[in-house]
Amino acid sequence: MLKKIFNKKRCFEIEIIDRSGLFDYRYYGNMYPGIMQDKLVEHYLKIGDNHKRNPNQDFDKEYYIKEYPQVLAYKYHPFVHYALIGRDKNYRTKLPEAEALCTTQFYDYTPIVFEKQHQPIVSIIVPVYNSWHHNYNCLRYIFDNCKNISYEVIVADDCSTDKTQEIKKYAQNIVYIRNDKNLGFLLNCNNAAKKARGKYIFFLNSDALIQPRALYDMINVLDKNDNIGVCGAKLVLENGQIQIIGGFLQNNKLKRIGEGSVFCDTEFCNQVKELDFVTGAAFVIRRNLWKEIGGFDKRYVPAYYEDNDLCLEACRHGYSVVCNYDAIVVHLHSISYNKVRNIKKIRRASRKKFYQKWRE
Repeated sequence: MLKKIFNKKRCFEIEIIDRSGLFDYRYYGNMYPGIMQDKLVEHYLKIGDNHKRNPNQDFDKEYYIKEYPQVLAYKYHPFVHYALIGRDKNYRTKLPEAEALCTTQFYDYTPIVFEKQHQPIVSIIVPVYNSWHHNYNCLRYIFDNCKNISYEVIVADDCSTDKTQEIKKYAQNIVYIRNDKNLGFLLNCNNAAKKARGKYIFFLNSDALIQPRALYDMINVLDKNDNIGVCGAKLVLENGQIQIIGGFLQNNKLKRIGEGSVFCDTEFCNQVKELDFVTGAAFVIRRNLWKEIGGFDKRYVPAYYEDNDLCLEACRHGYSVVCNYDAIVVHLHSISYNKVRNIKKIRRASRKKFYQKWRE
């Protein structure tokens, strides 16, 4: 009986959401490209919601519940509440400050023509594995927002099987590296860095949207102070909350700062903060320092904690690690890791290796 009631409720929710016209099938479908379109709403209610995915770019469930706590007493999903009640009452659906972020996604895949650079200052390395739509948008944001600085783009393809294989048709004058076999995130980055020609290397996750001036602001910090070896960005979620800035290693624990705060809080603006580590999703390192350290430590293969380790190695080599709070990068919540198996097991293994290495 309970199962029948539950199924009836779920069918009602799916019908209301589908009829409302509020569910963005392109937006959500590109996070889960393997799901048939007619199953996307059901997938959102069953799985995506638990992964903190949103049904469109304008509805943030956590914010909606926080603003209107009475929604918790509603017998249907909060998105259904908005479709049937909240929309007519003009309820807010996301943090107002988030409107200042550039998060528009492009679906036309218009070819991008990067400028040829014979002596780039920065080598931008974007490691990719499938997720074509987000790979394209990552490059599009680089093209649109990285002005007034010379750079080359290196796309490191770890054996993608989707349209990513054809990325040179849509992004001209990039360096495209396709591995003979799947190396995993860490080794893919190390391999791509061998092709870097810039004074600096900028590692950028393929599910990240760099904001205007962010790269310039990070490079400017490094140019002005030879003692700084690594400069990270402020990583922000689409909803306007800080995902990670970085932090400190204290008492054998990584202490992160800024998580969950609004990205434009004065505490996290207009300063360059010295830290022990920054986010690995968007950071710049001096190429000579990268070589001196030897790249990401292979003990963390295939991934996780290699970025924290690299920053601590930079400190051990006599350099400072900082985050420029004015350099903002929007992170689309680890889209690139949707299909990686055993994430928790891999993360635990890397965590153990990290603390064994850096035990005080």
